[in-house]
Amino acid sequence: MLNFQHEYHWFFDIRYEPCTDFFVKAGRNLFMNKSYLFFFLLSVTHFCMQAQEMIGLSQSNYSGLMGTFLNPANVVGSAIQREYNVLGGDFSLHNNYIYIPKGQFYNFDNYQGKNNEHGIITDDYTVSPQKNAYGNVLIAGPGILMSSDKNGFGIHTALRSALSARNIDYHLAKFMWDGFDYSPQHNIPYQTNPYEVILLSWYELGFTYGGAIVNNNTSYLSAGLTLNLDFSSNGLYVLSDKMDYIVPDSYLLIVNDINAGYGHKITKPEPKIKDYLNIKGYGGGLNFGINYIHNRKPKAFALTNDREKKYDFKIGASVIDAGQLFFNKDADVFKLENDSTYWPGIDTVEFASLWAVDAAIGNHFSGSPYGLLDGHKFSLYLPTAVSIQLDYAIIPRLYGYFDAVQRVGFDRSEVKRGNQIAVGARYERTKFDAALQYSLYELKYSRIGIYFRHKWFYVGTSTFNAL
Repeated sequence: MLNFQHEYHWFFDIRYEPCTDFFVKAGRNLFMNKSYLFFFLLSVTHFCMQAQEMIGLSQSNYSGLMGTFLNPANVVGSAIQREYNVLGGDFSLHNNYIYIPKGQFYNFDNYQGKNNEHGIITDDYTVSPQKNAYGNVLIAGPGILMSSDKNGFGIHTALRSALSARNIDYHLAKFMWDGFDYSPQHNIPYQTNPYEVILLSWYELGFTYGGAIVNNNTSYLSAGLTLNLDFSSNGLYVLSDKMDYIVPDSYLLIVNDINAGYGHKITKPEPKIKDYLNIKGYGGGLNFGINYIHNRKPKAFALTNDREKKYDFKIGASVIDAGQLFFNKDADVFKLENDSTYWPGIDTVEFASLWAVDAAIGNHFSGSPYGLLDGHKFSLYLPTAVSIQLDYAIIPRLYGYFDAVQRVGFDRSEVKRGNQIAVGARYERTKFDAALQYSLYELKYSRIGIYFRHKWFYVGTSTFNAL
């Protein structure tokens, strides 16, 4: 098998301030949606992305408002005293199932199936590990940051989306990818392990404030808090405890026993684009962080002075995205409890909407389109994580840094963020940054990242080796 990476991303940021930057990051979607039914019944994701920490950018002393997403304490004592954000973003993905073989990323002629049904995009068909995905979209709108040695505040607006799929069995993933006509899996009884799929999208209005707690010749301790007011636009979940099933042939699905629940608040039948953007729920979240800086030199943080070491080292810790979104109006919640079905013609069924999926599943498992309906409201948790950061000034303008992000995962209805650790070296001046980074995603997938900044232009990726 060719060496491959299961992740791709770029990101962008456009700002206006005395030392502004532009960051570009985009995700390439590799999961393909074969049918609405299998998305719910067998619960394999149809798209995914990756984490929004933007470590290379966030560790810089010129990260500005975007640095507060990783640690709100970065709002205090920043090298950027004033910033007006215009547009920023982070689009990324990671999964351990669908991938583009290394070296084929730019072979665009084969993306639409010239080599096979899926083109050059292929799957990692192995019994273990179970298939997982985490994804993130962050589009930051207008925002402002004001920072001094004593305190700082920021306001940000954003459109965000996050998705996770955890513990998907290989046979479910294969039926989702190749359909029911994958004959090597025919007439074999399967039982699934518990798995979950969570999808959220929301609008965010955030307020960040931080202050210096200790500020003397050797020690600088600051803390920051971000409170987010969130308005949810779409939400969906699938939580399955078990399913015993068999596919005797491509036209027949037999489910002997299933215990699962799912719910959604996406939009109405026959929606228009604007319907996906409407507010359908509400919620909130918070970020909290602290920074300790040893031998901080305030004069070195002036925009005209990058010839001195800004400090000896900086240590930070933060809690990220602790919060919840509620869908309390006109949502649909369904429950399957020790249900079964005999479903002929499964390979020819097509669905025009989620409501068609609900009706078809209800008819086959309960004899009624809404026989499985169990309520009209649900809530989902944001991708909560904790992080520690270390930044060490080797010599003036040259820094080494370390960052670790660990998901909390306290509830099954939470979007599960990907774990990662990263180490890197950064050359930093007032008008220029450059960094090289090595990271481990889920402690097993190696990635090489690079990024550059020139004045207000910032570009980078943390998966350069996957391109």
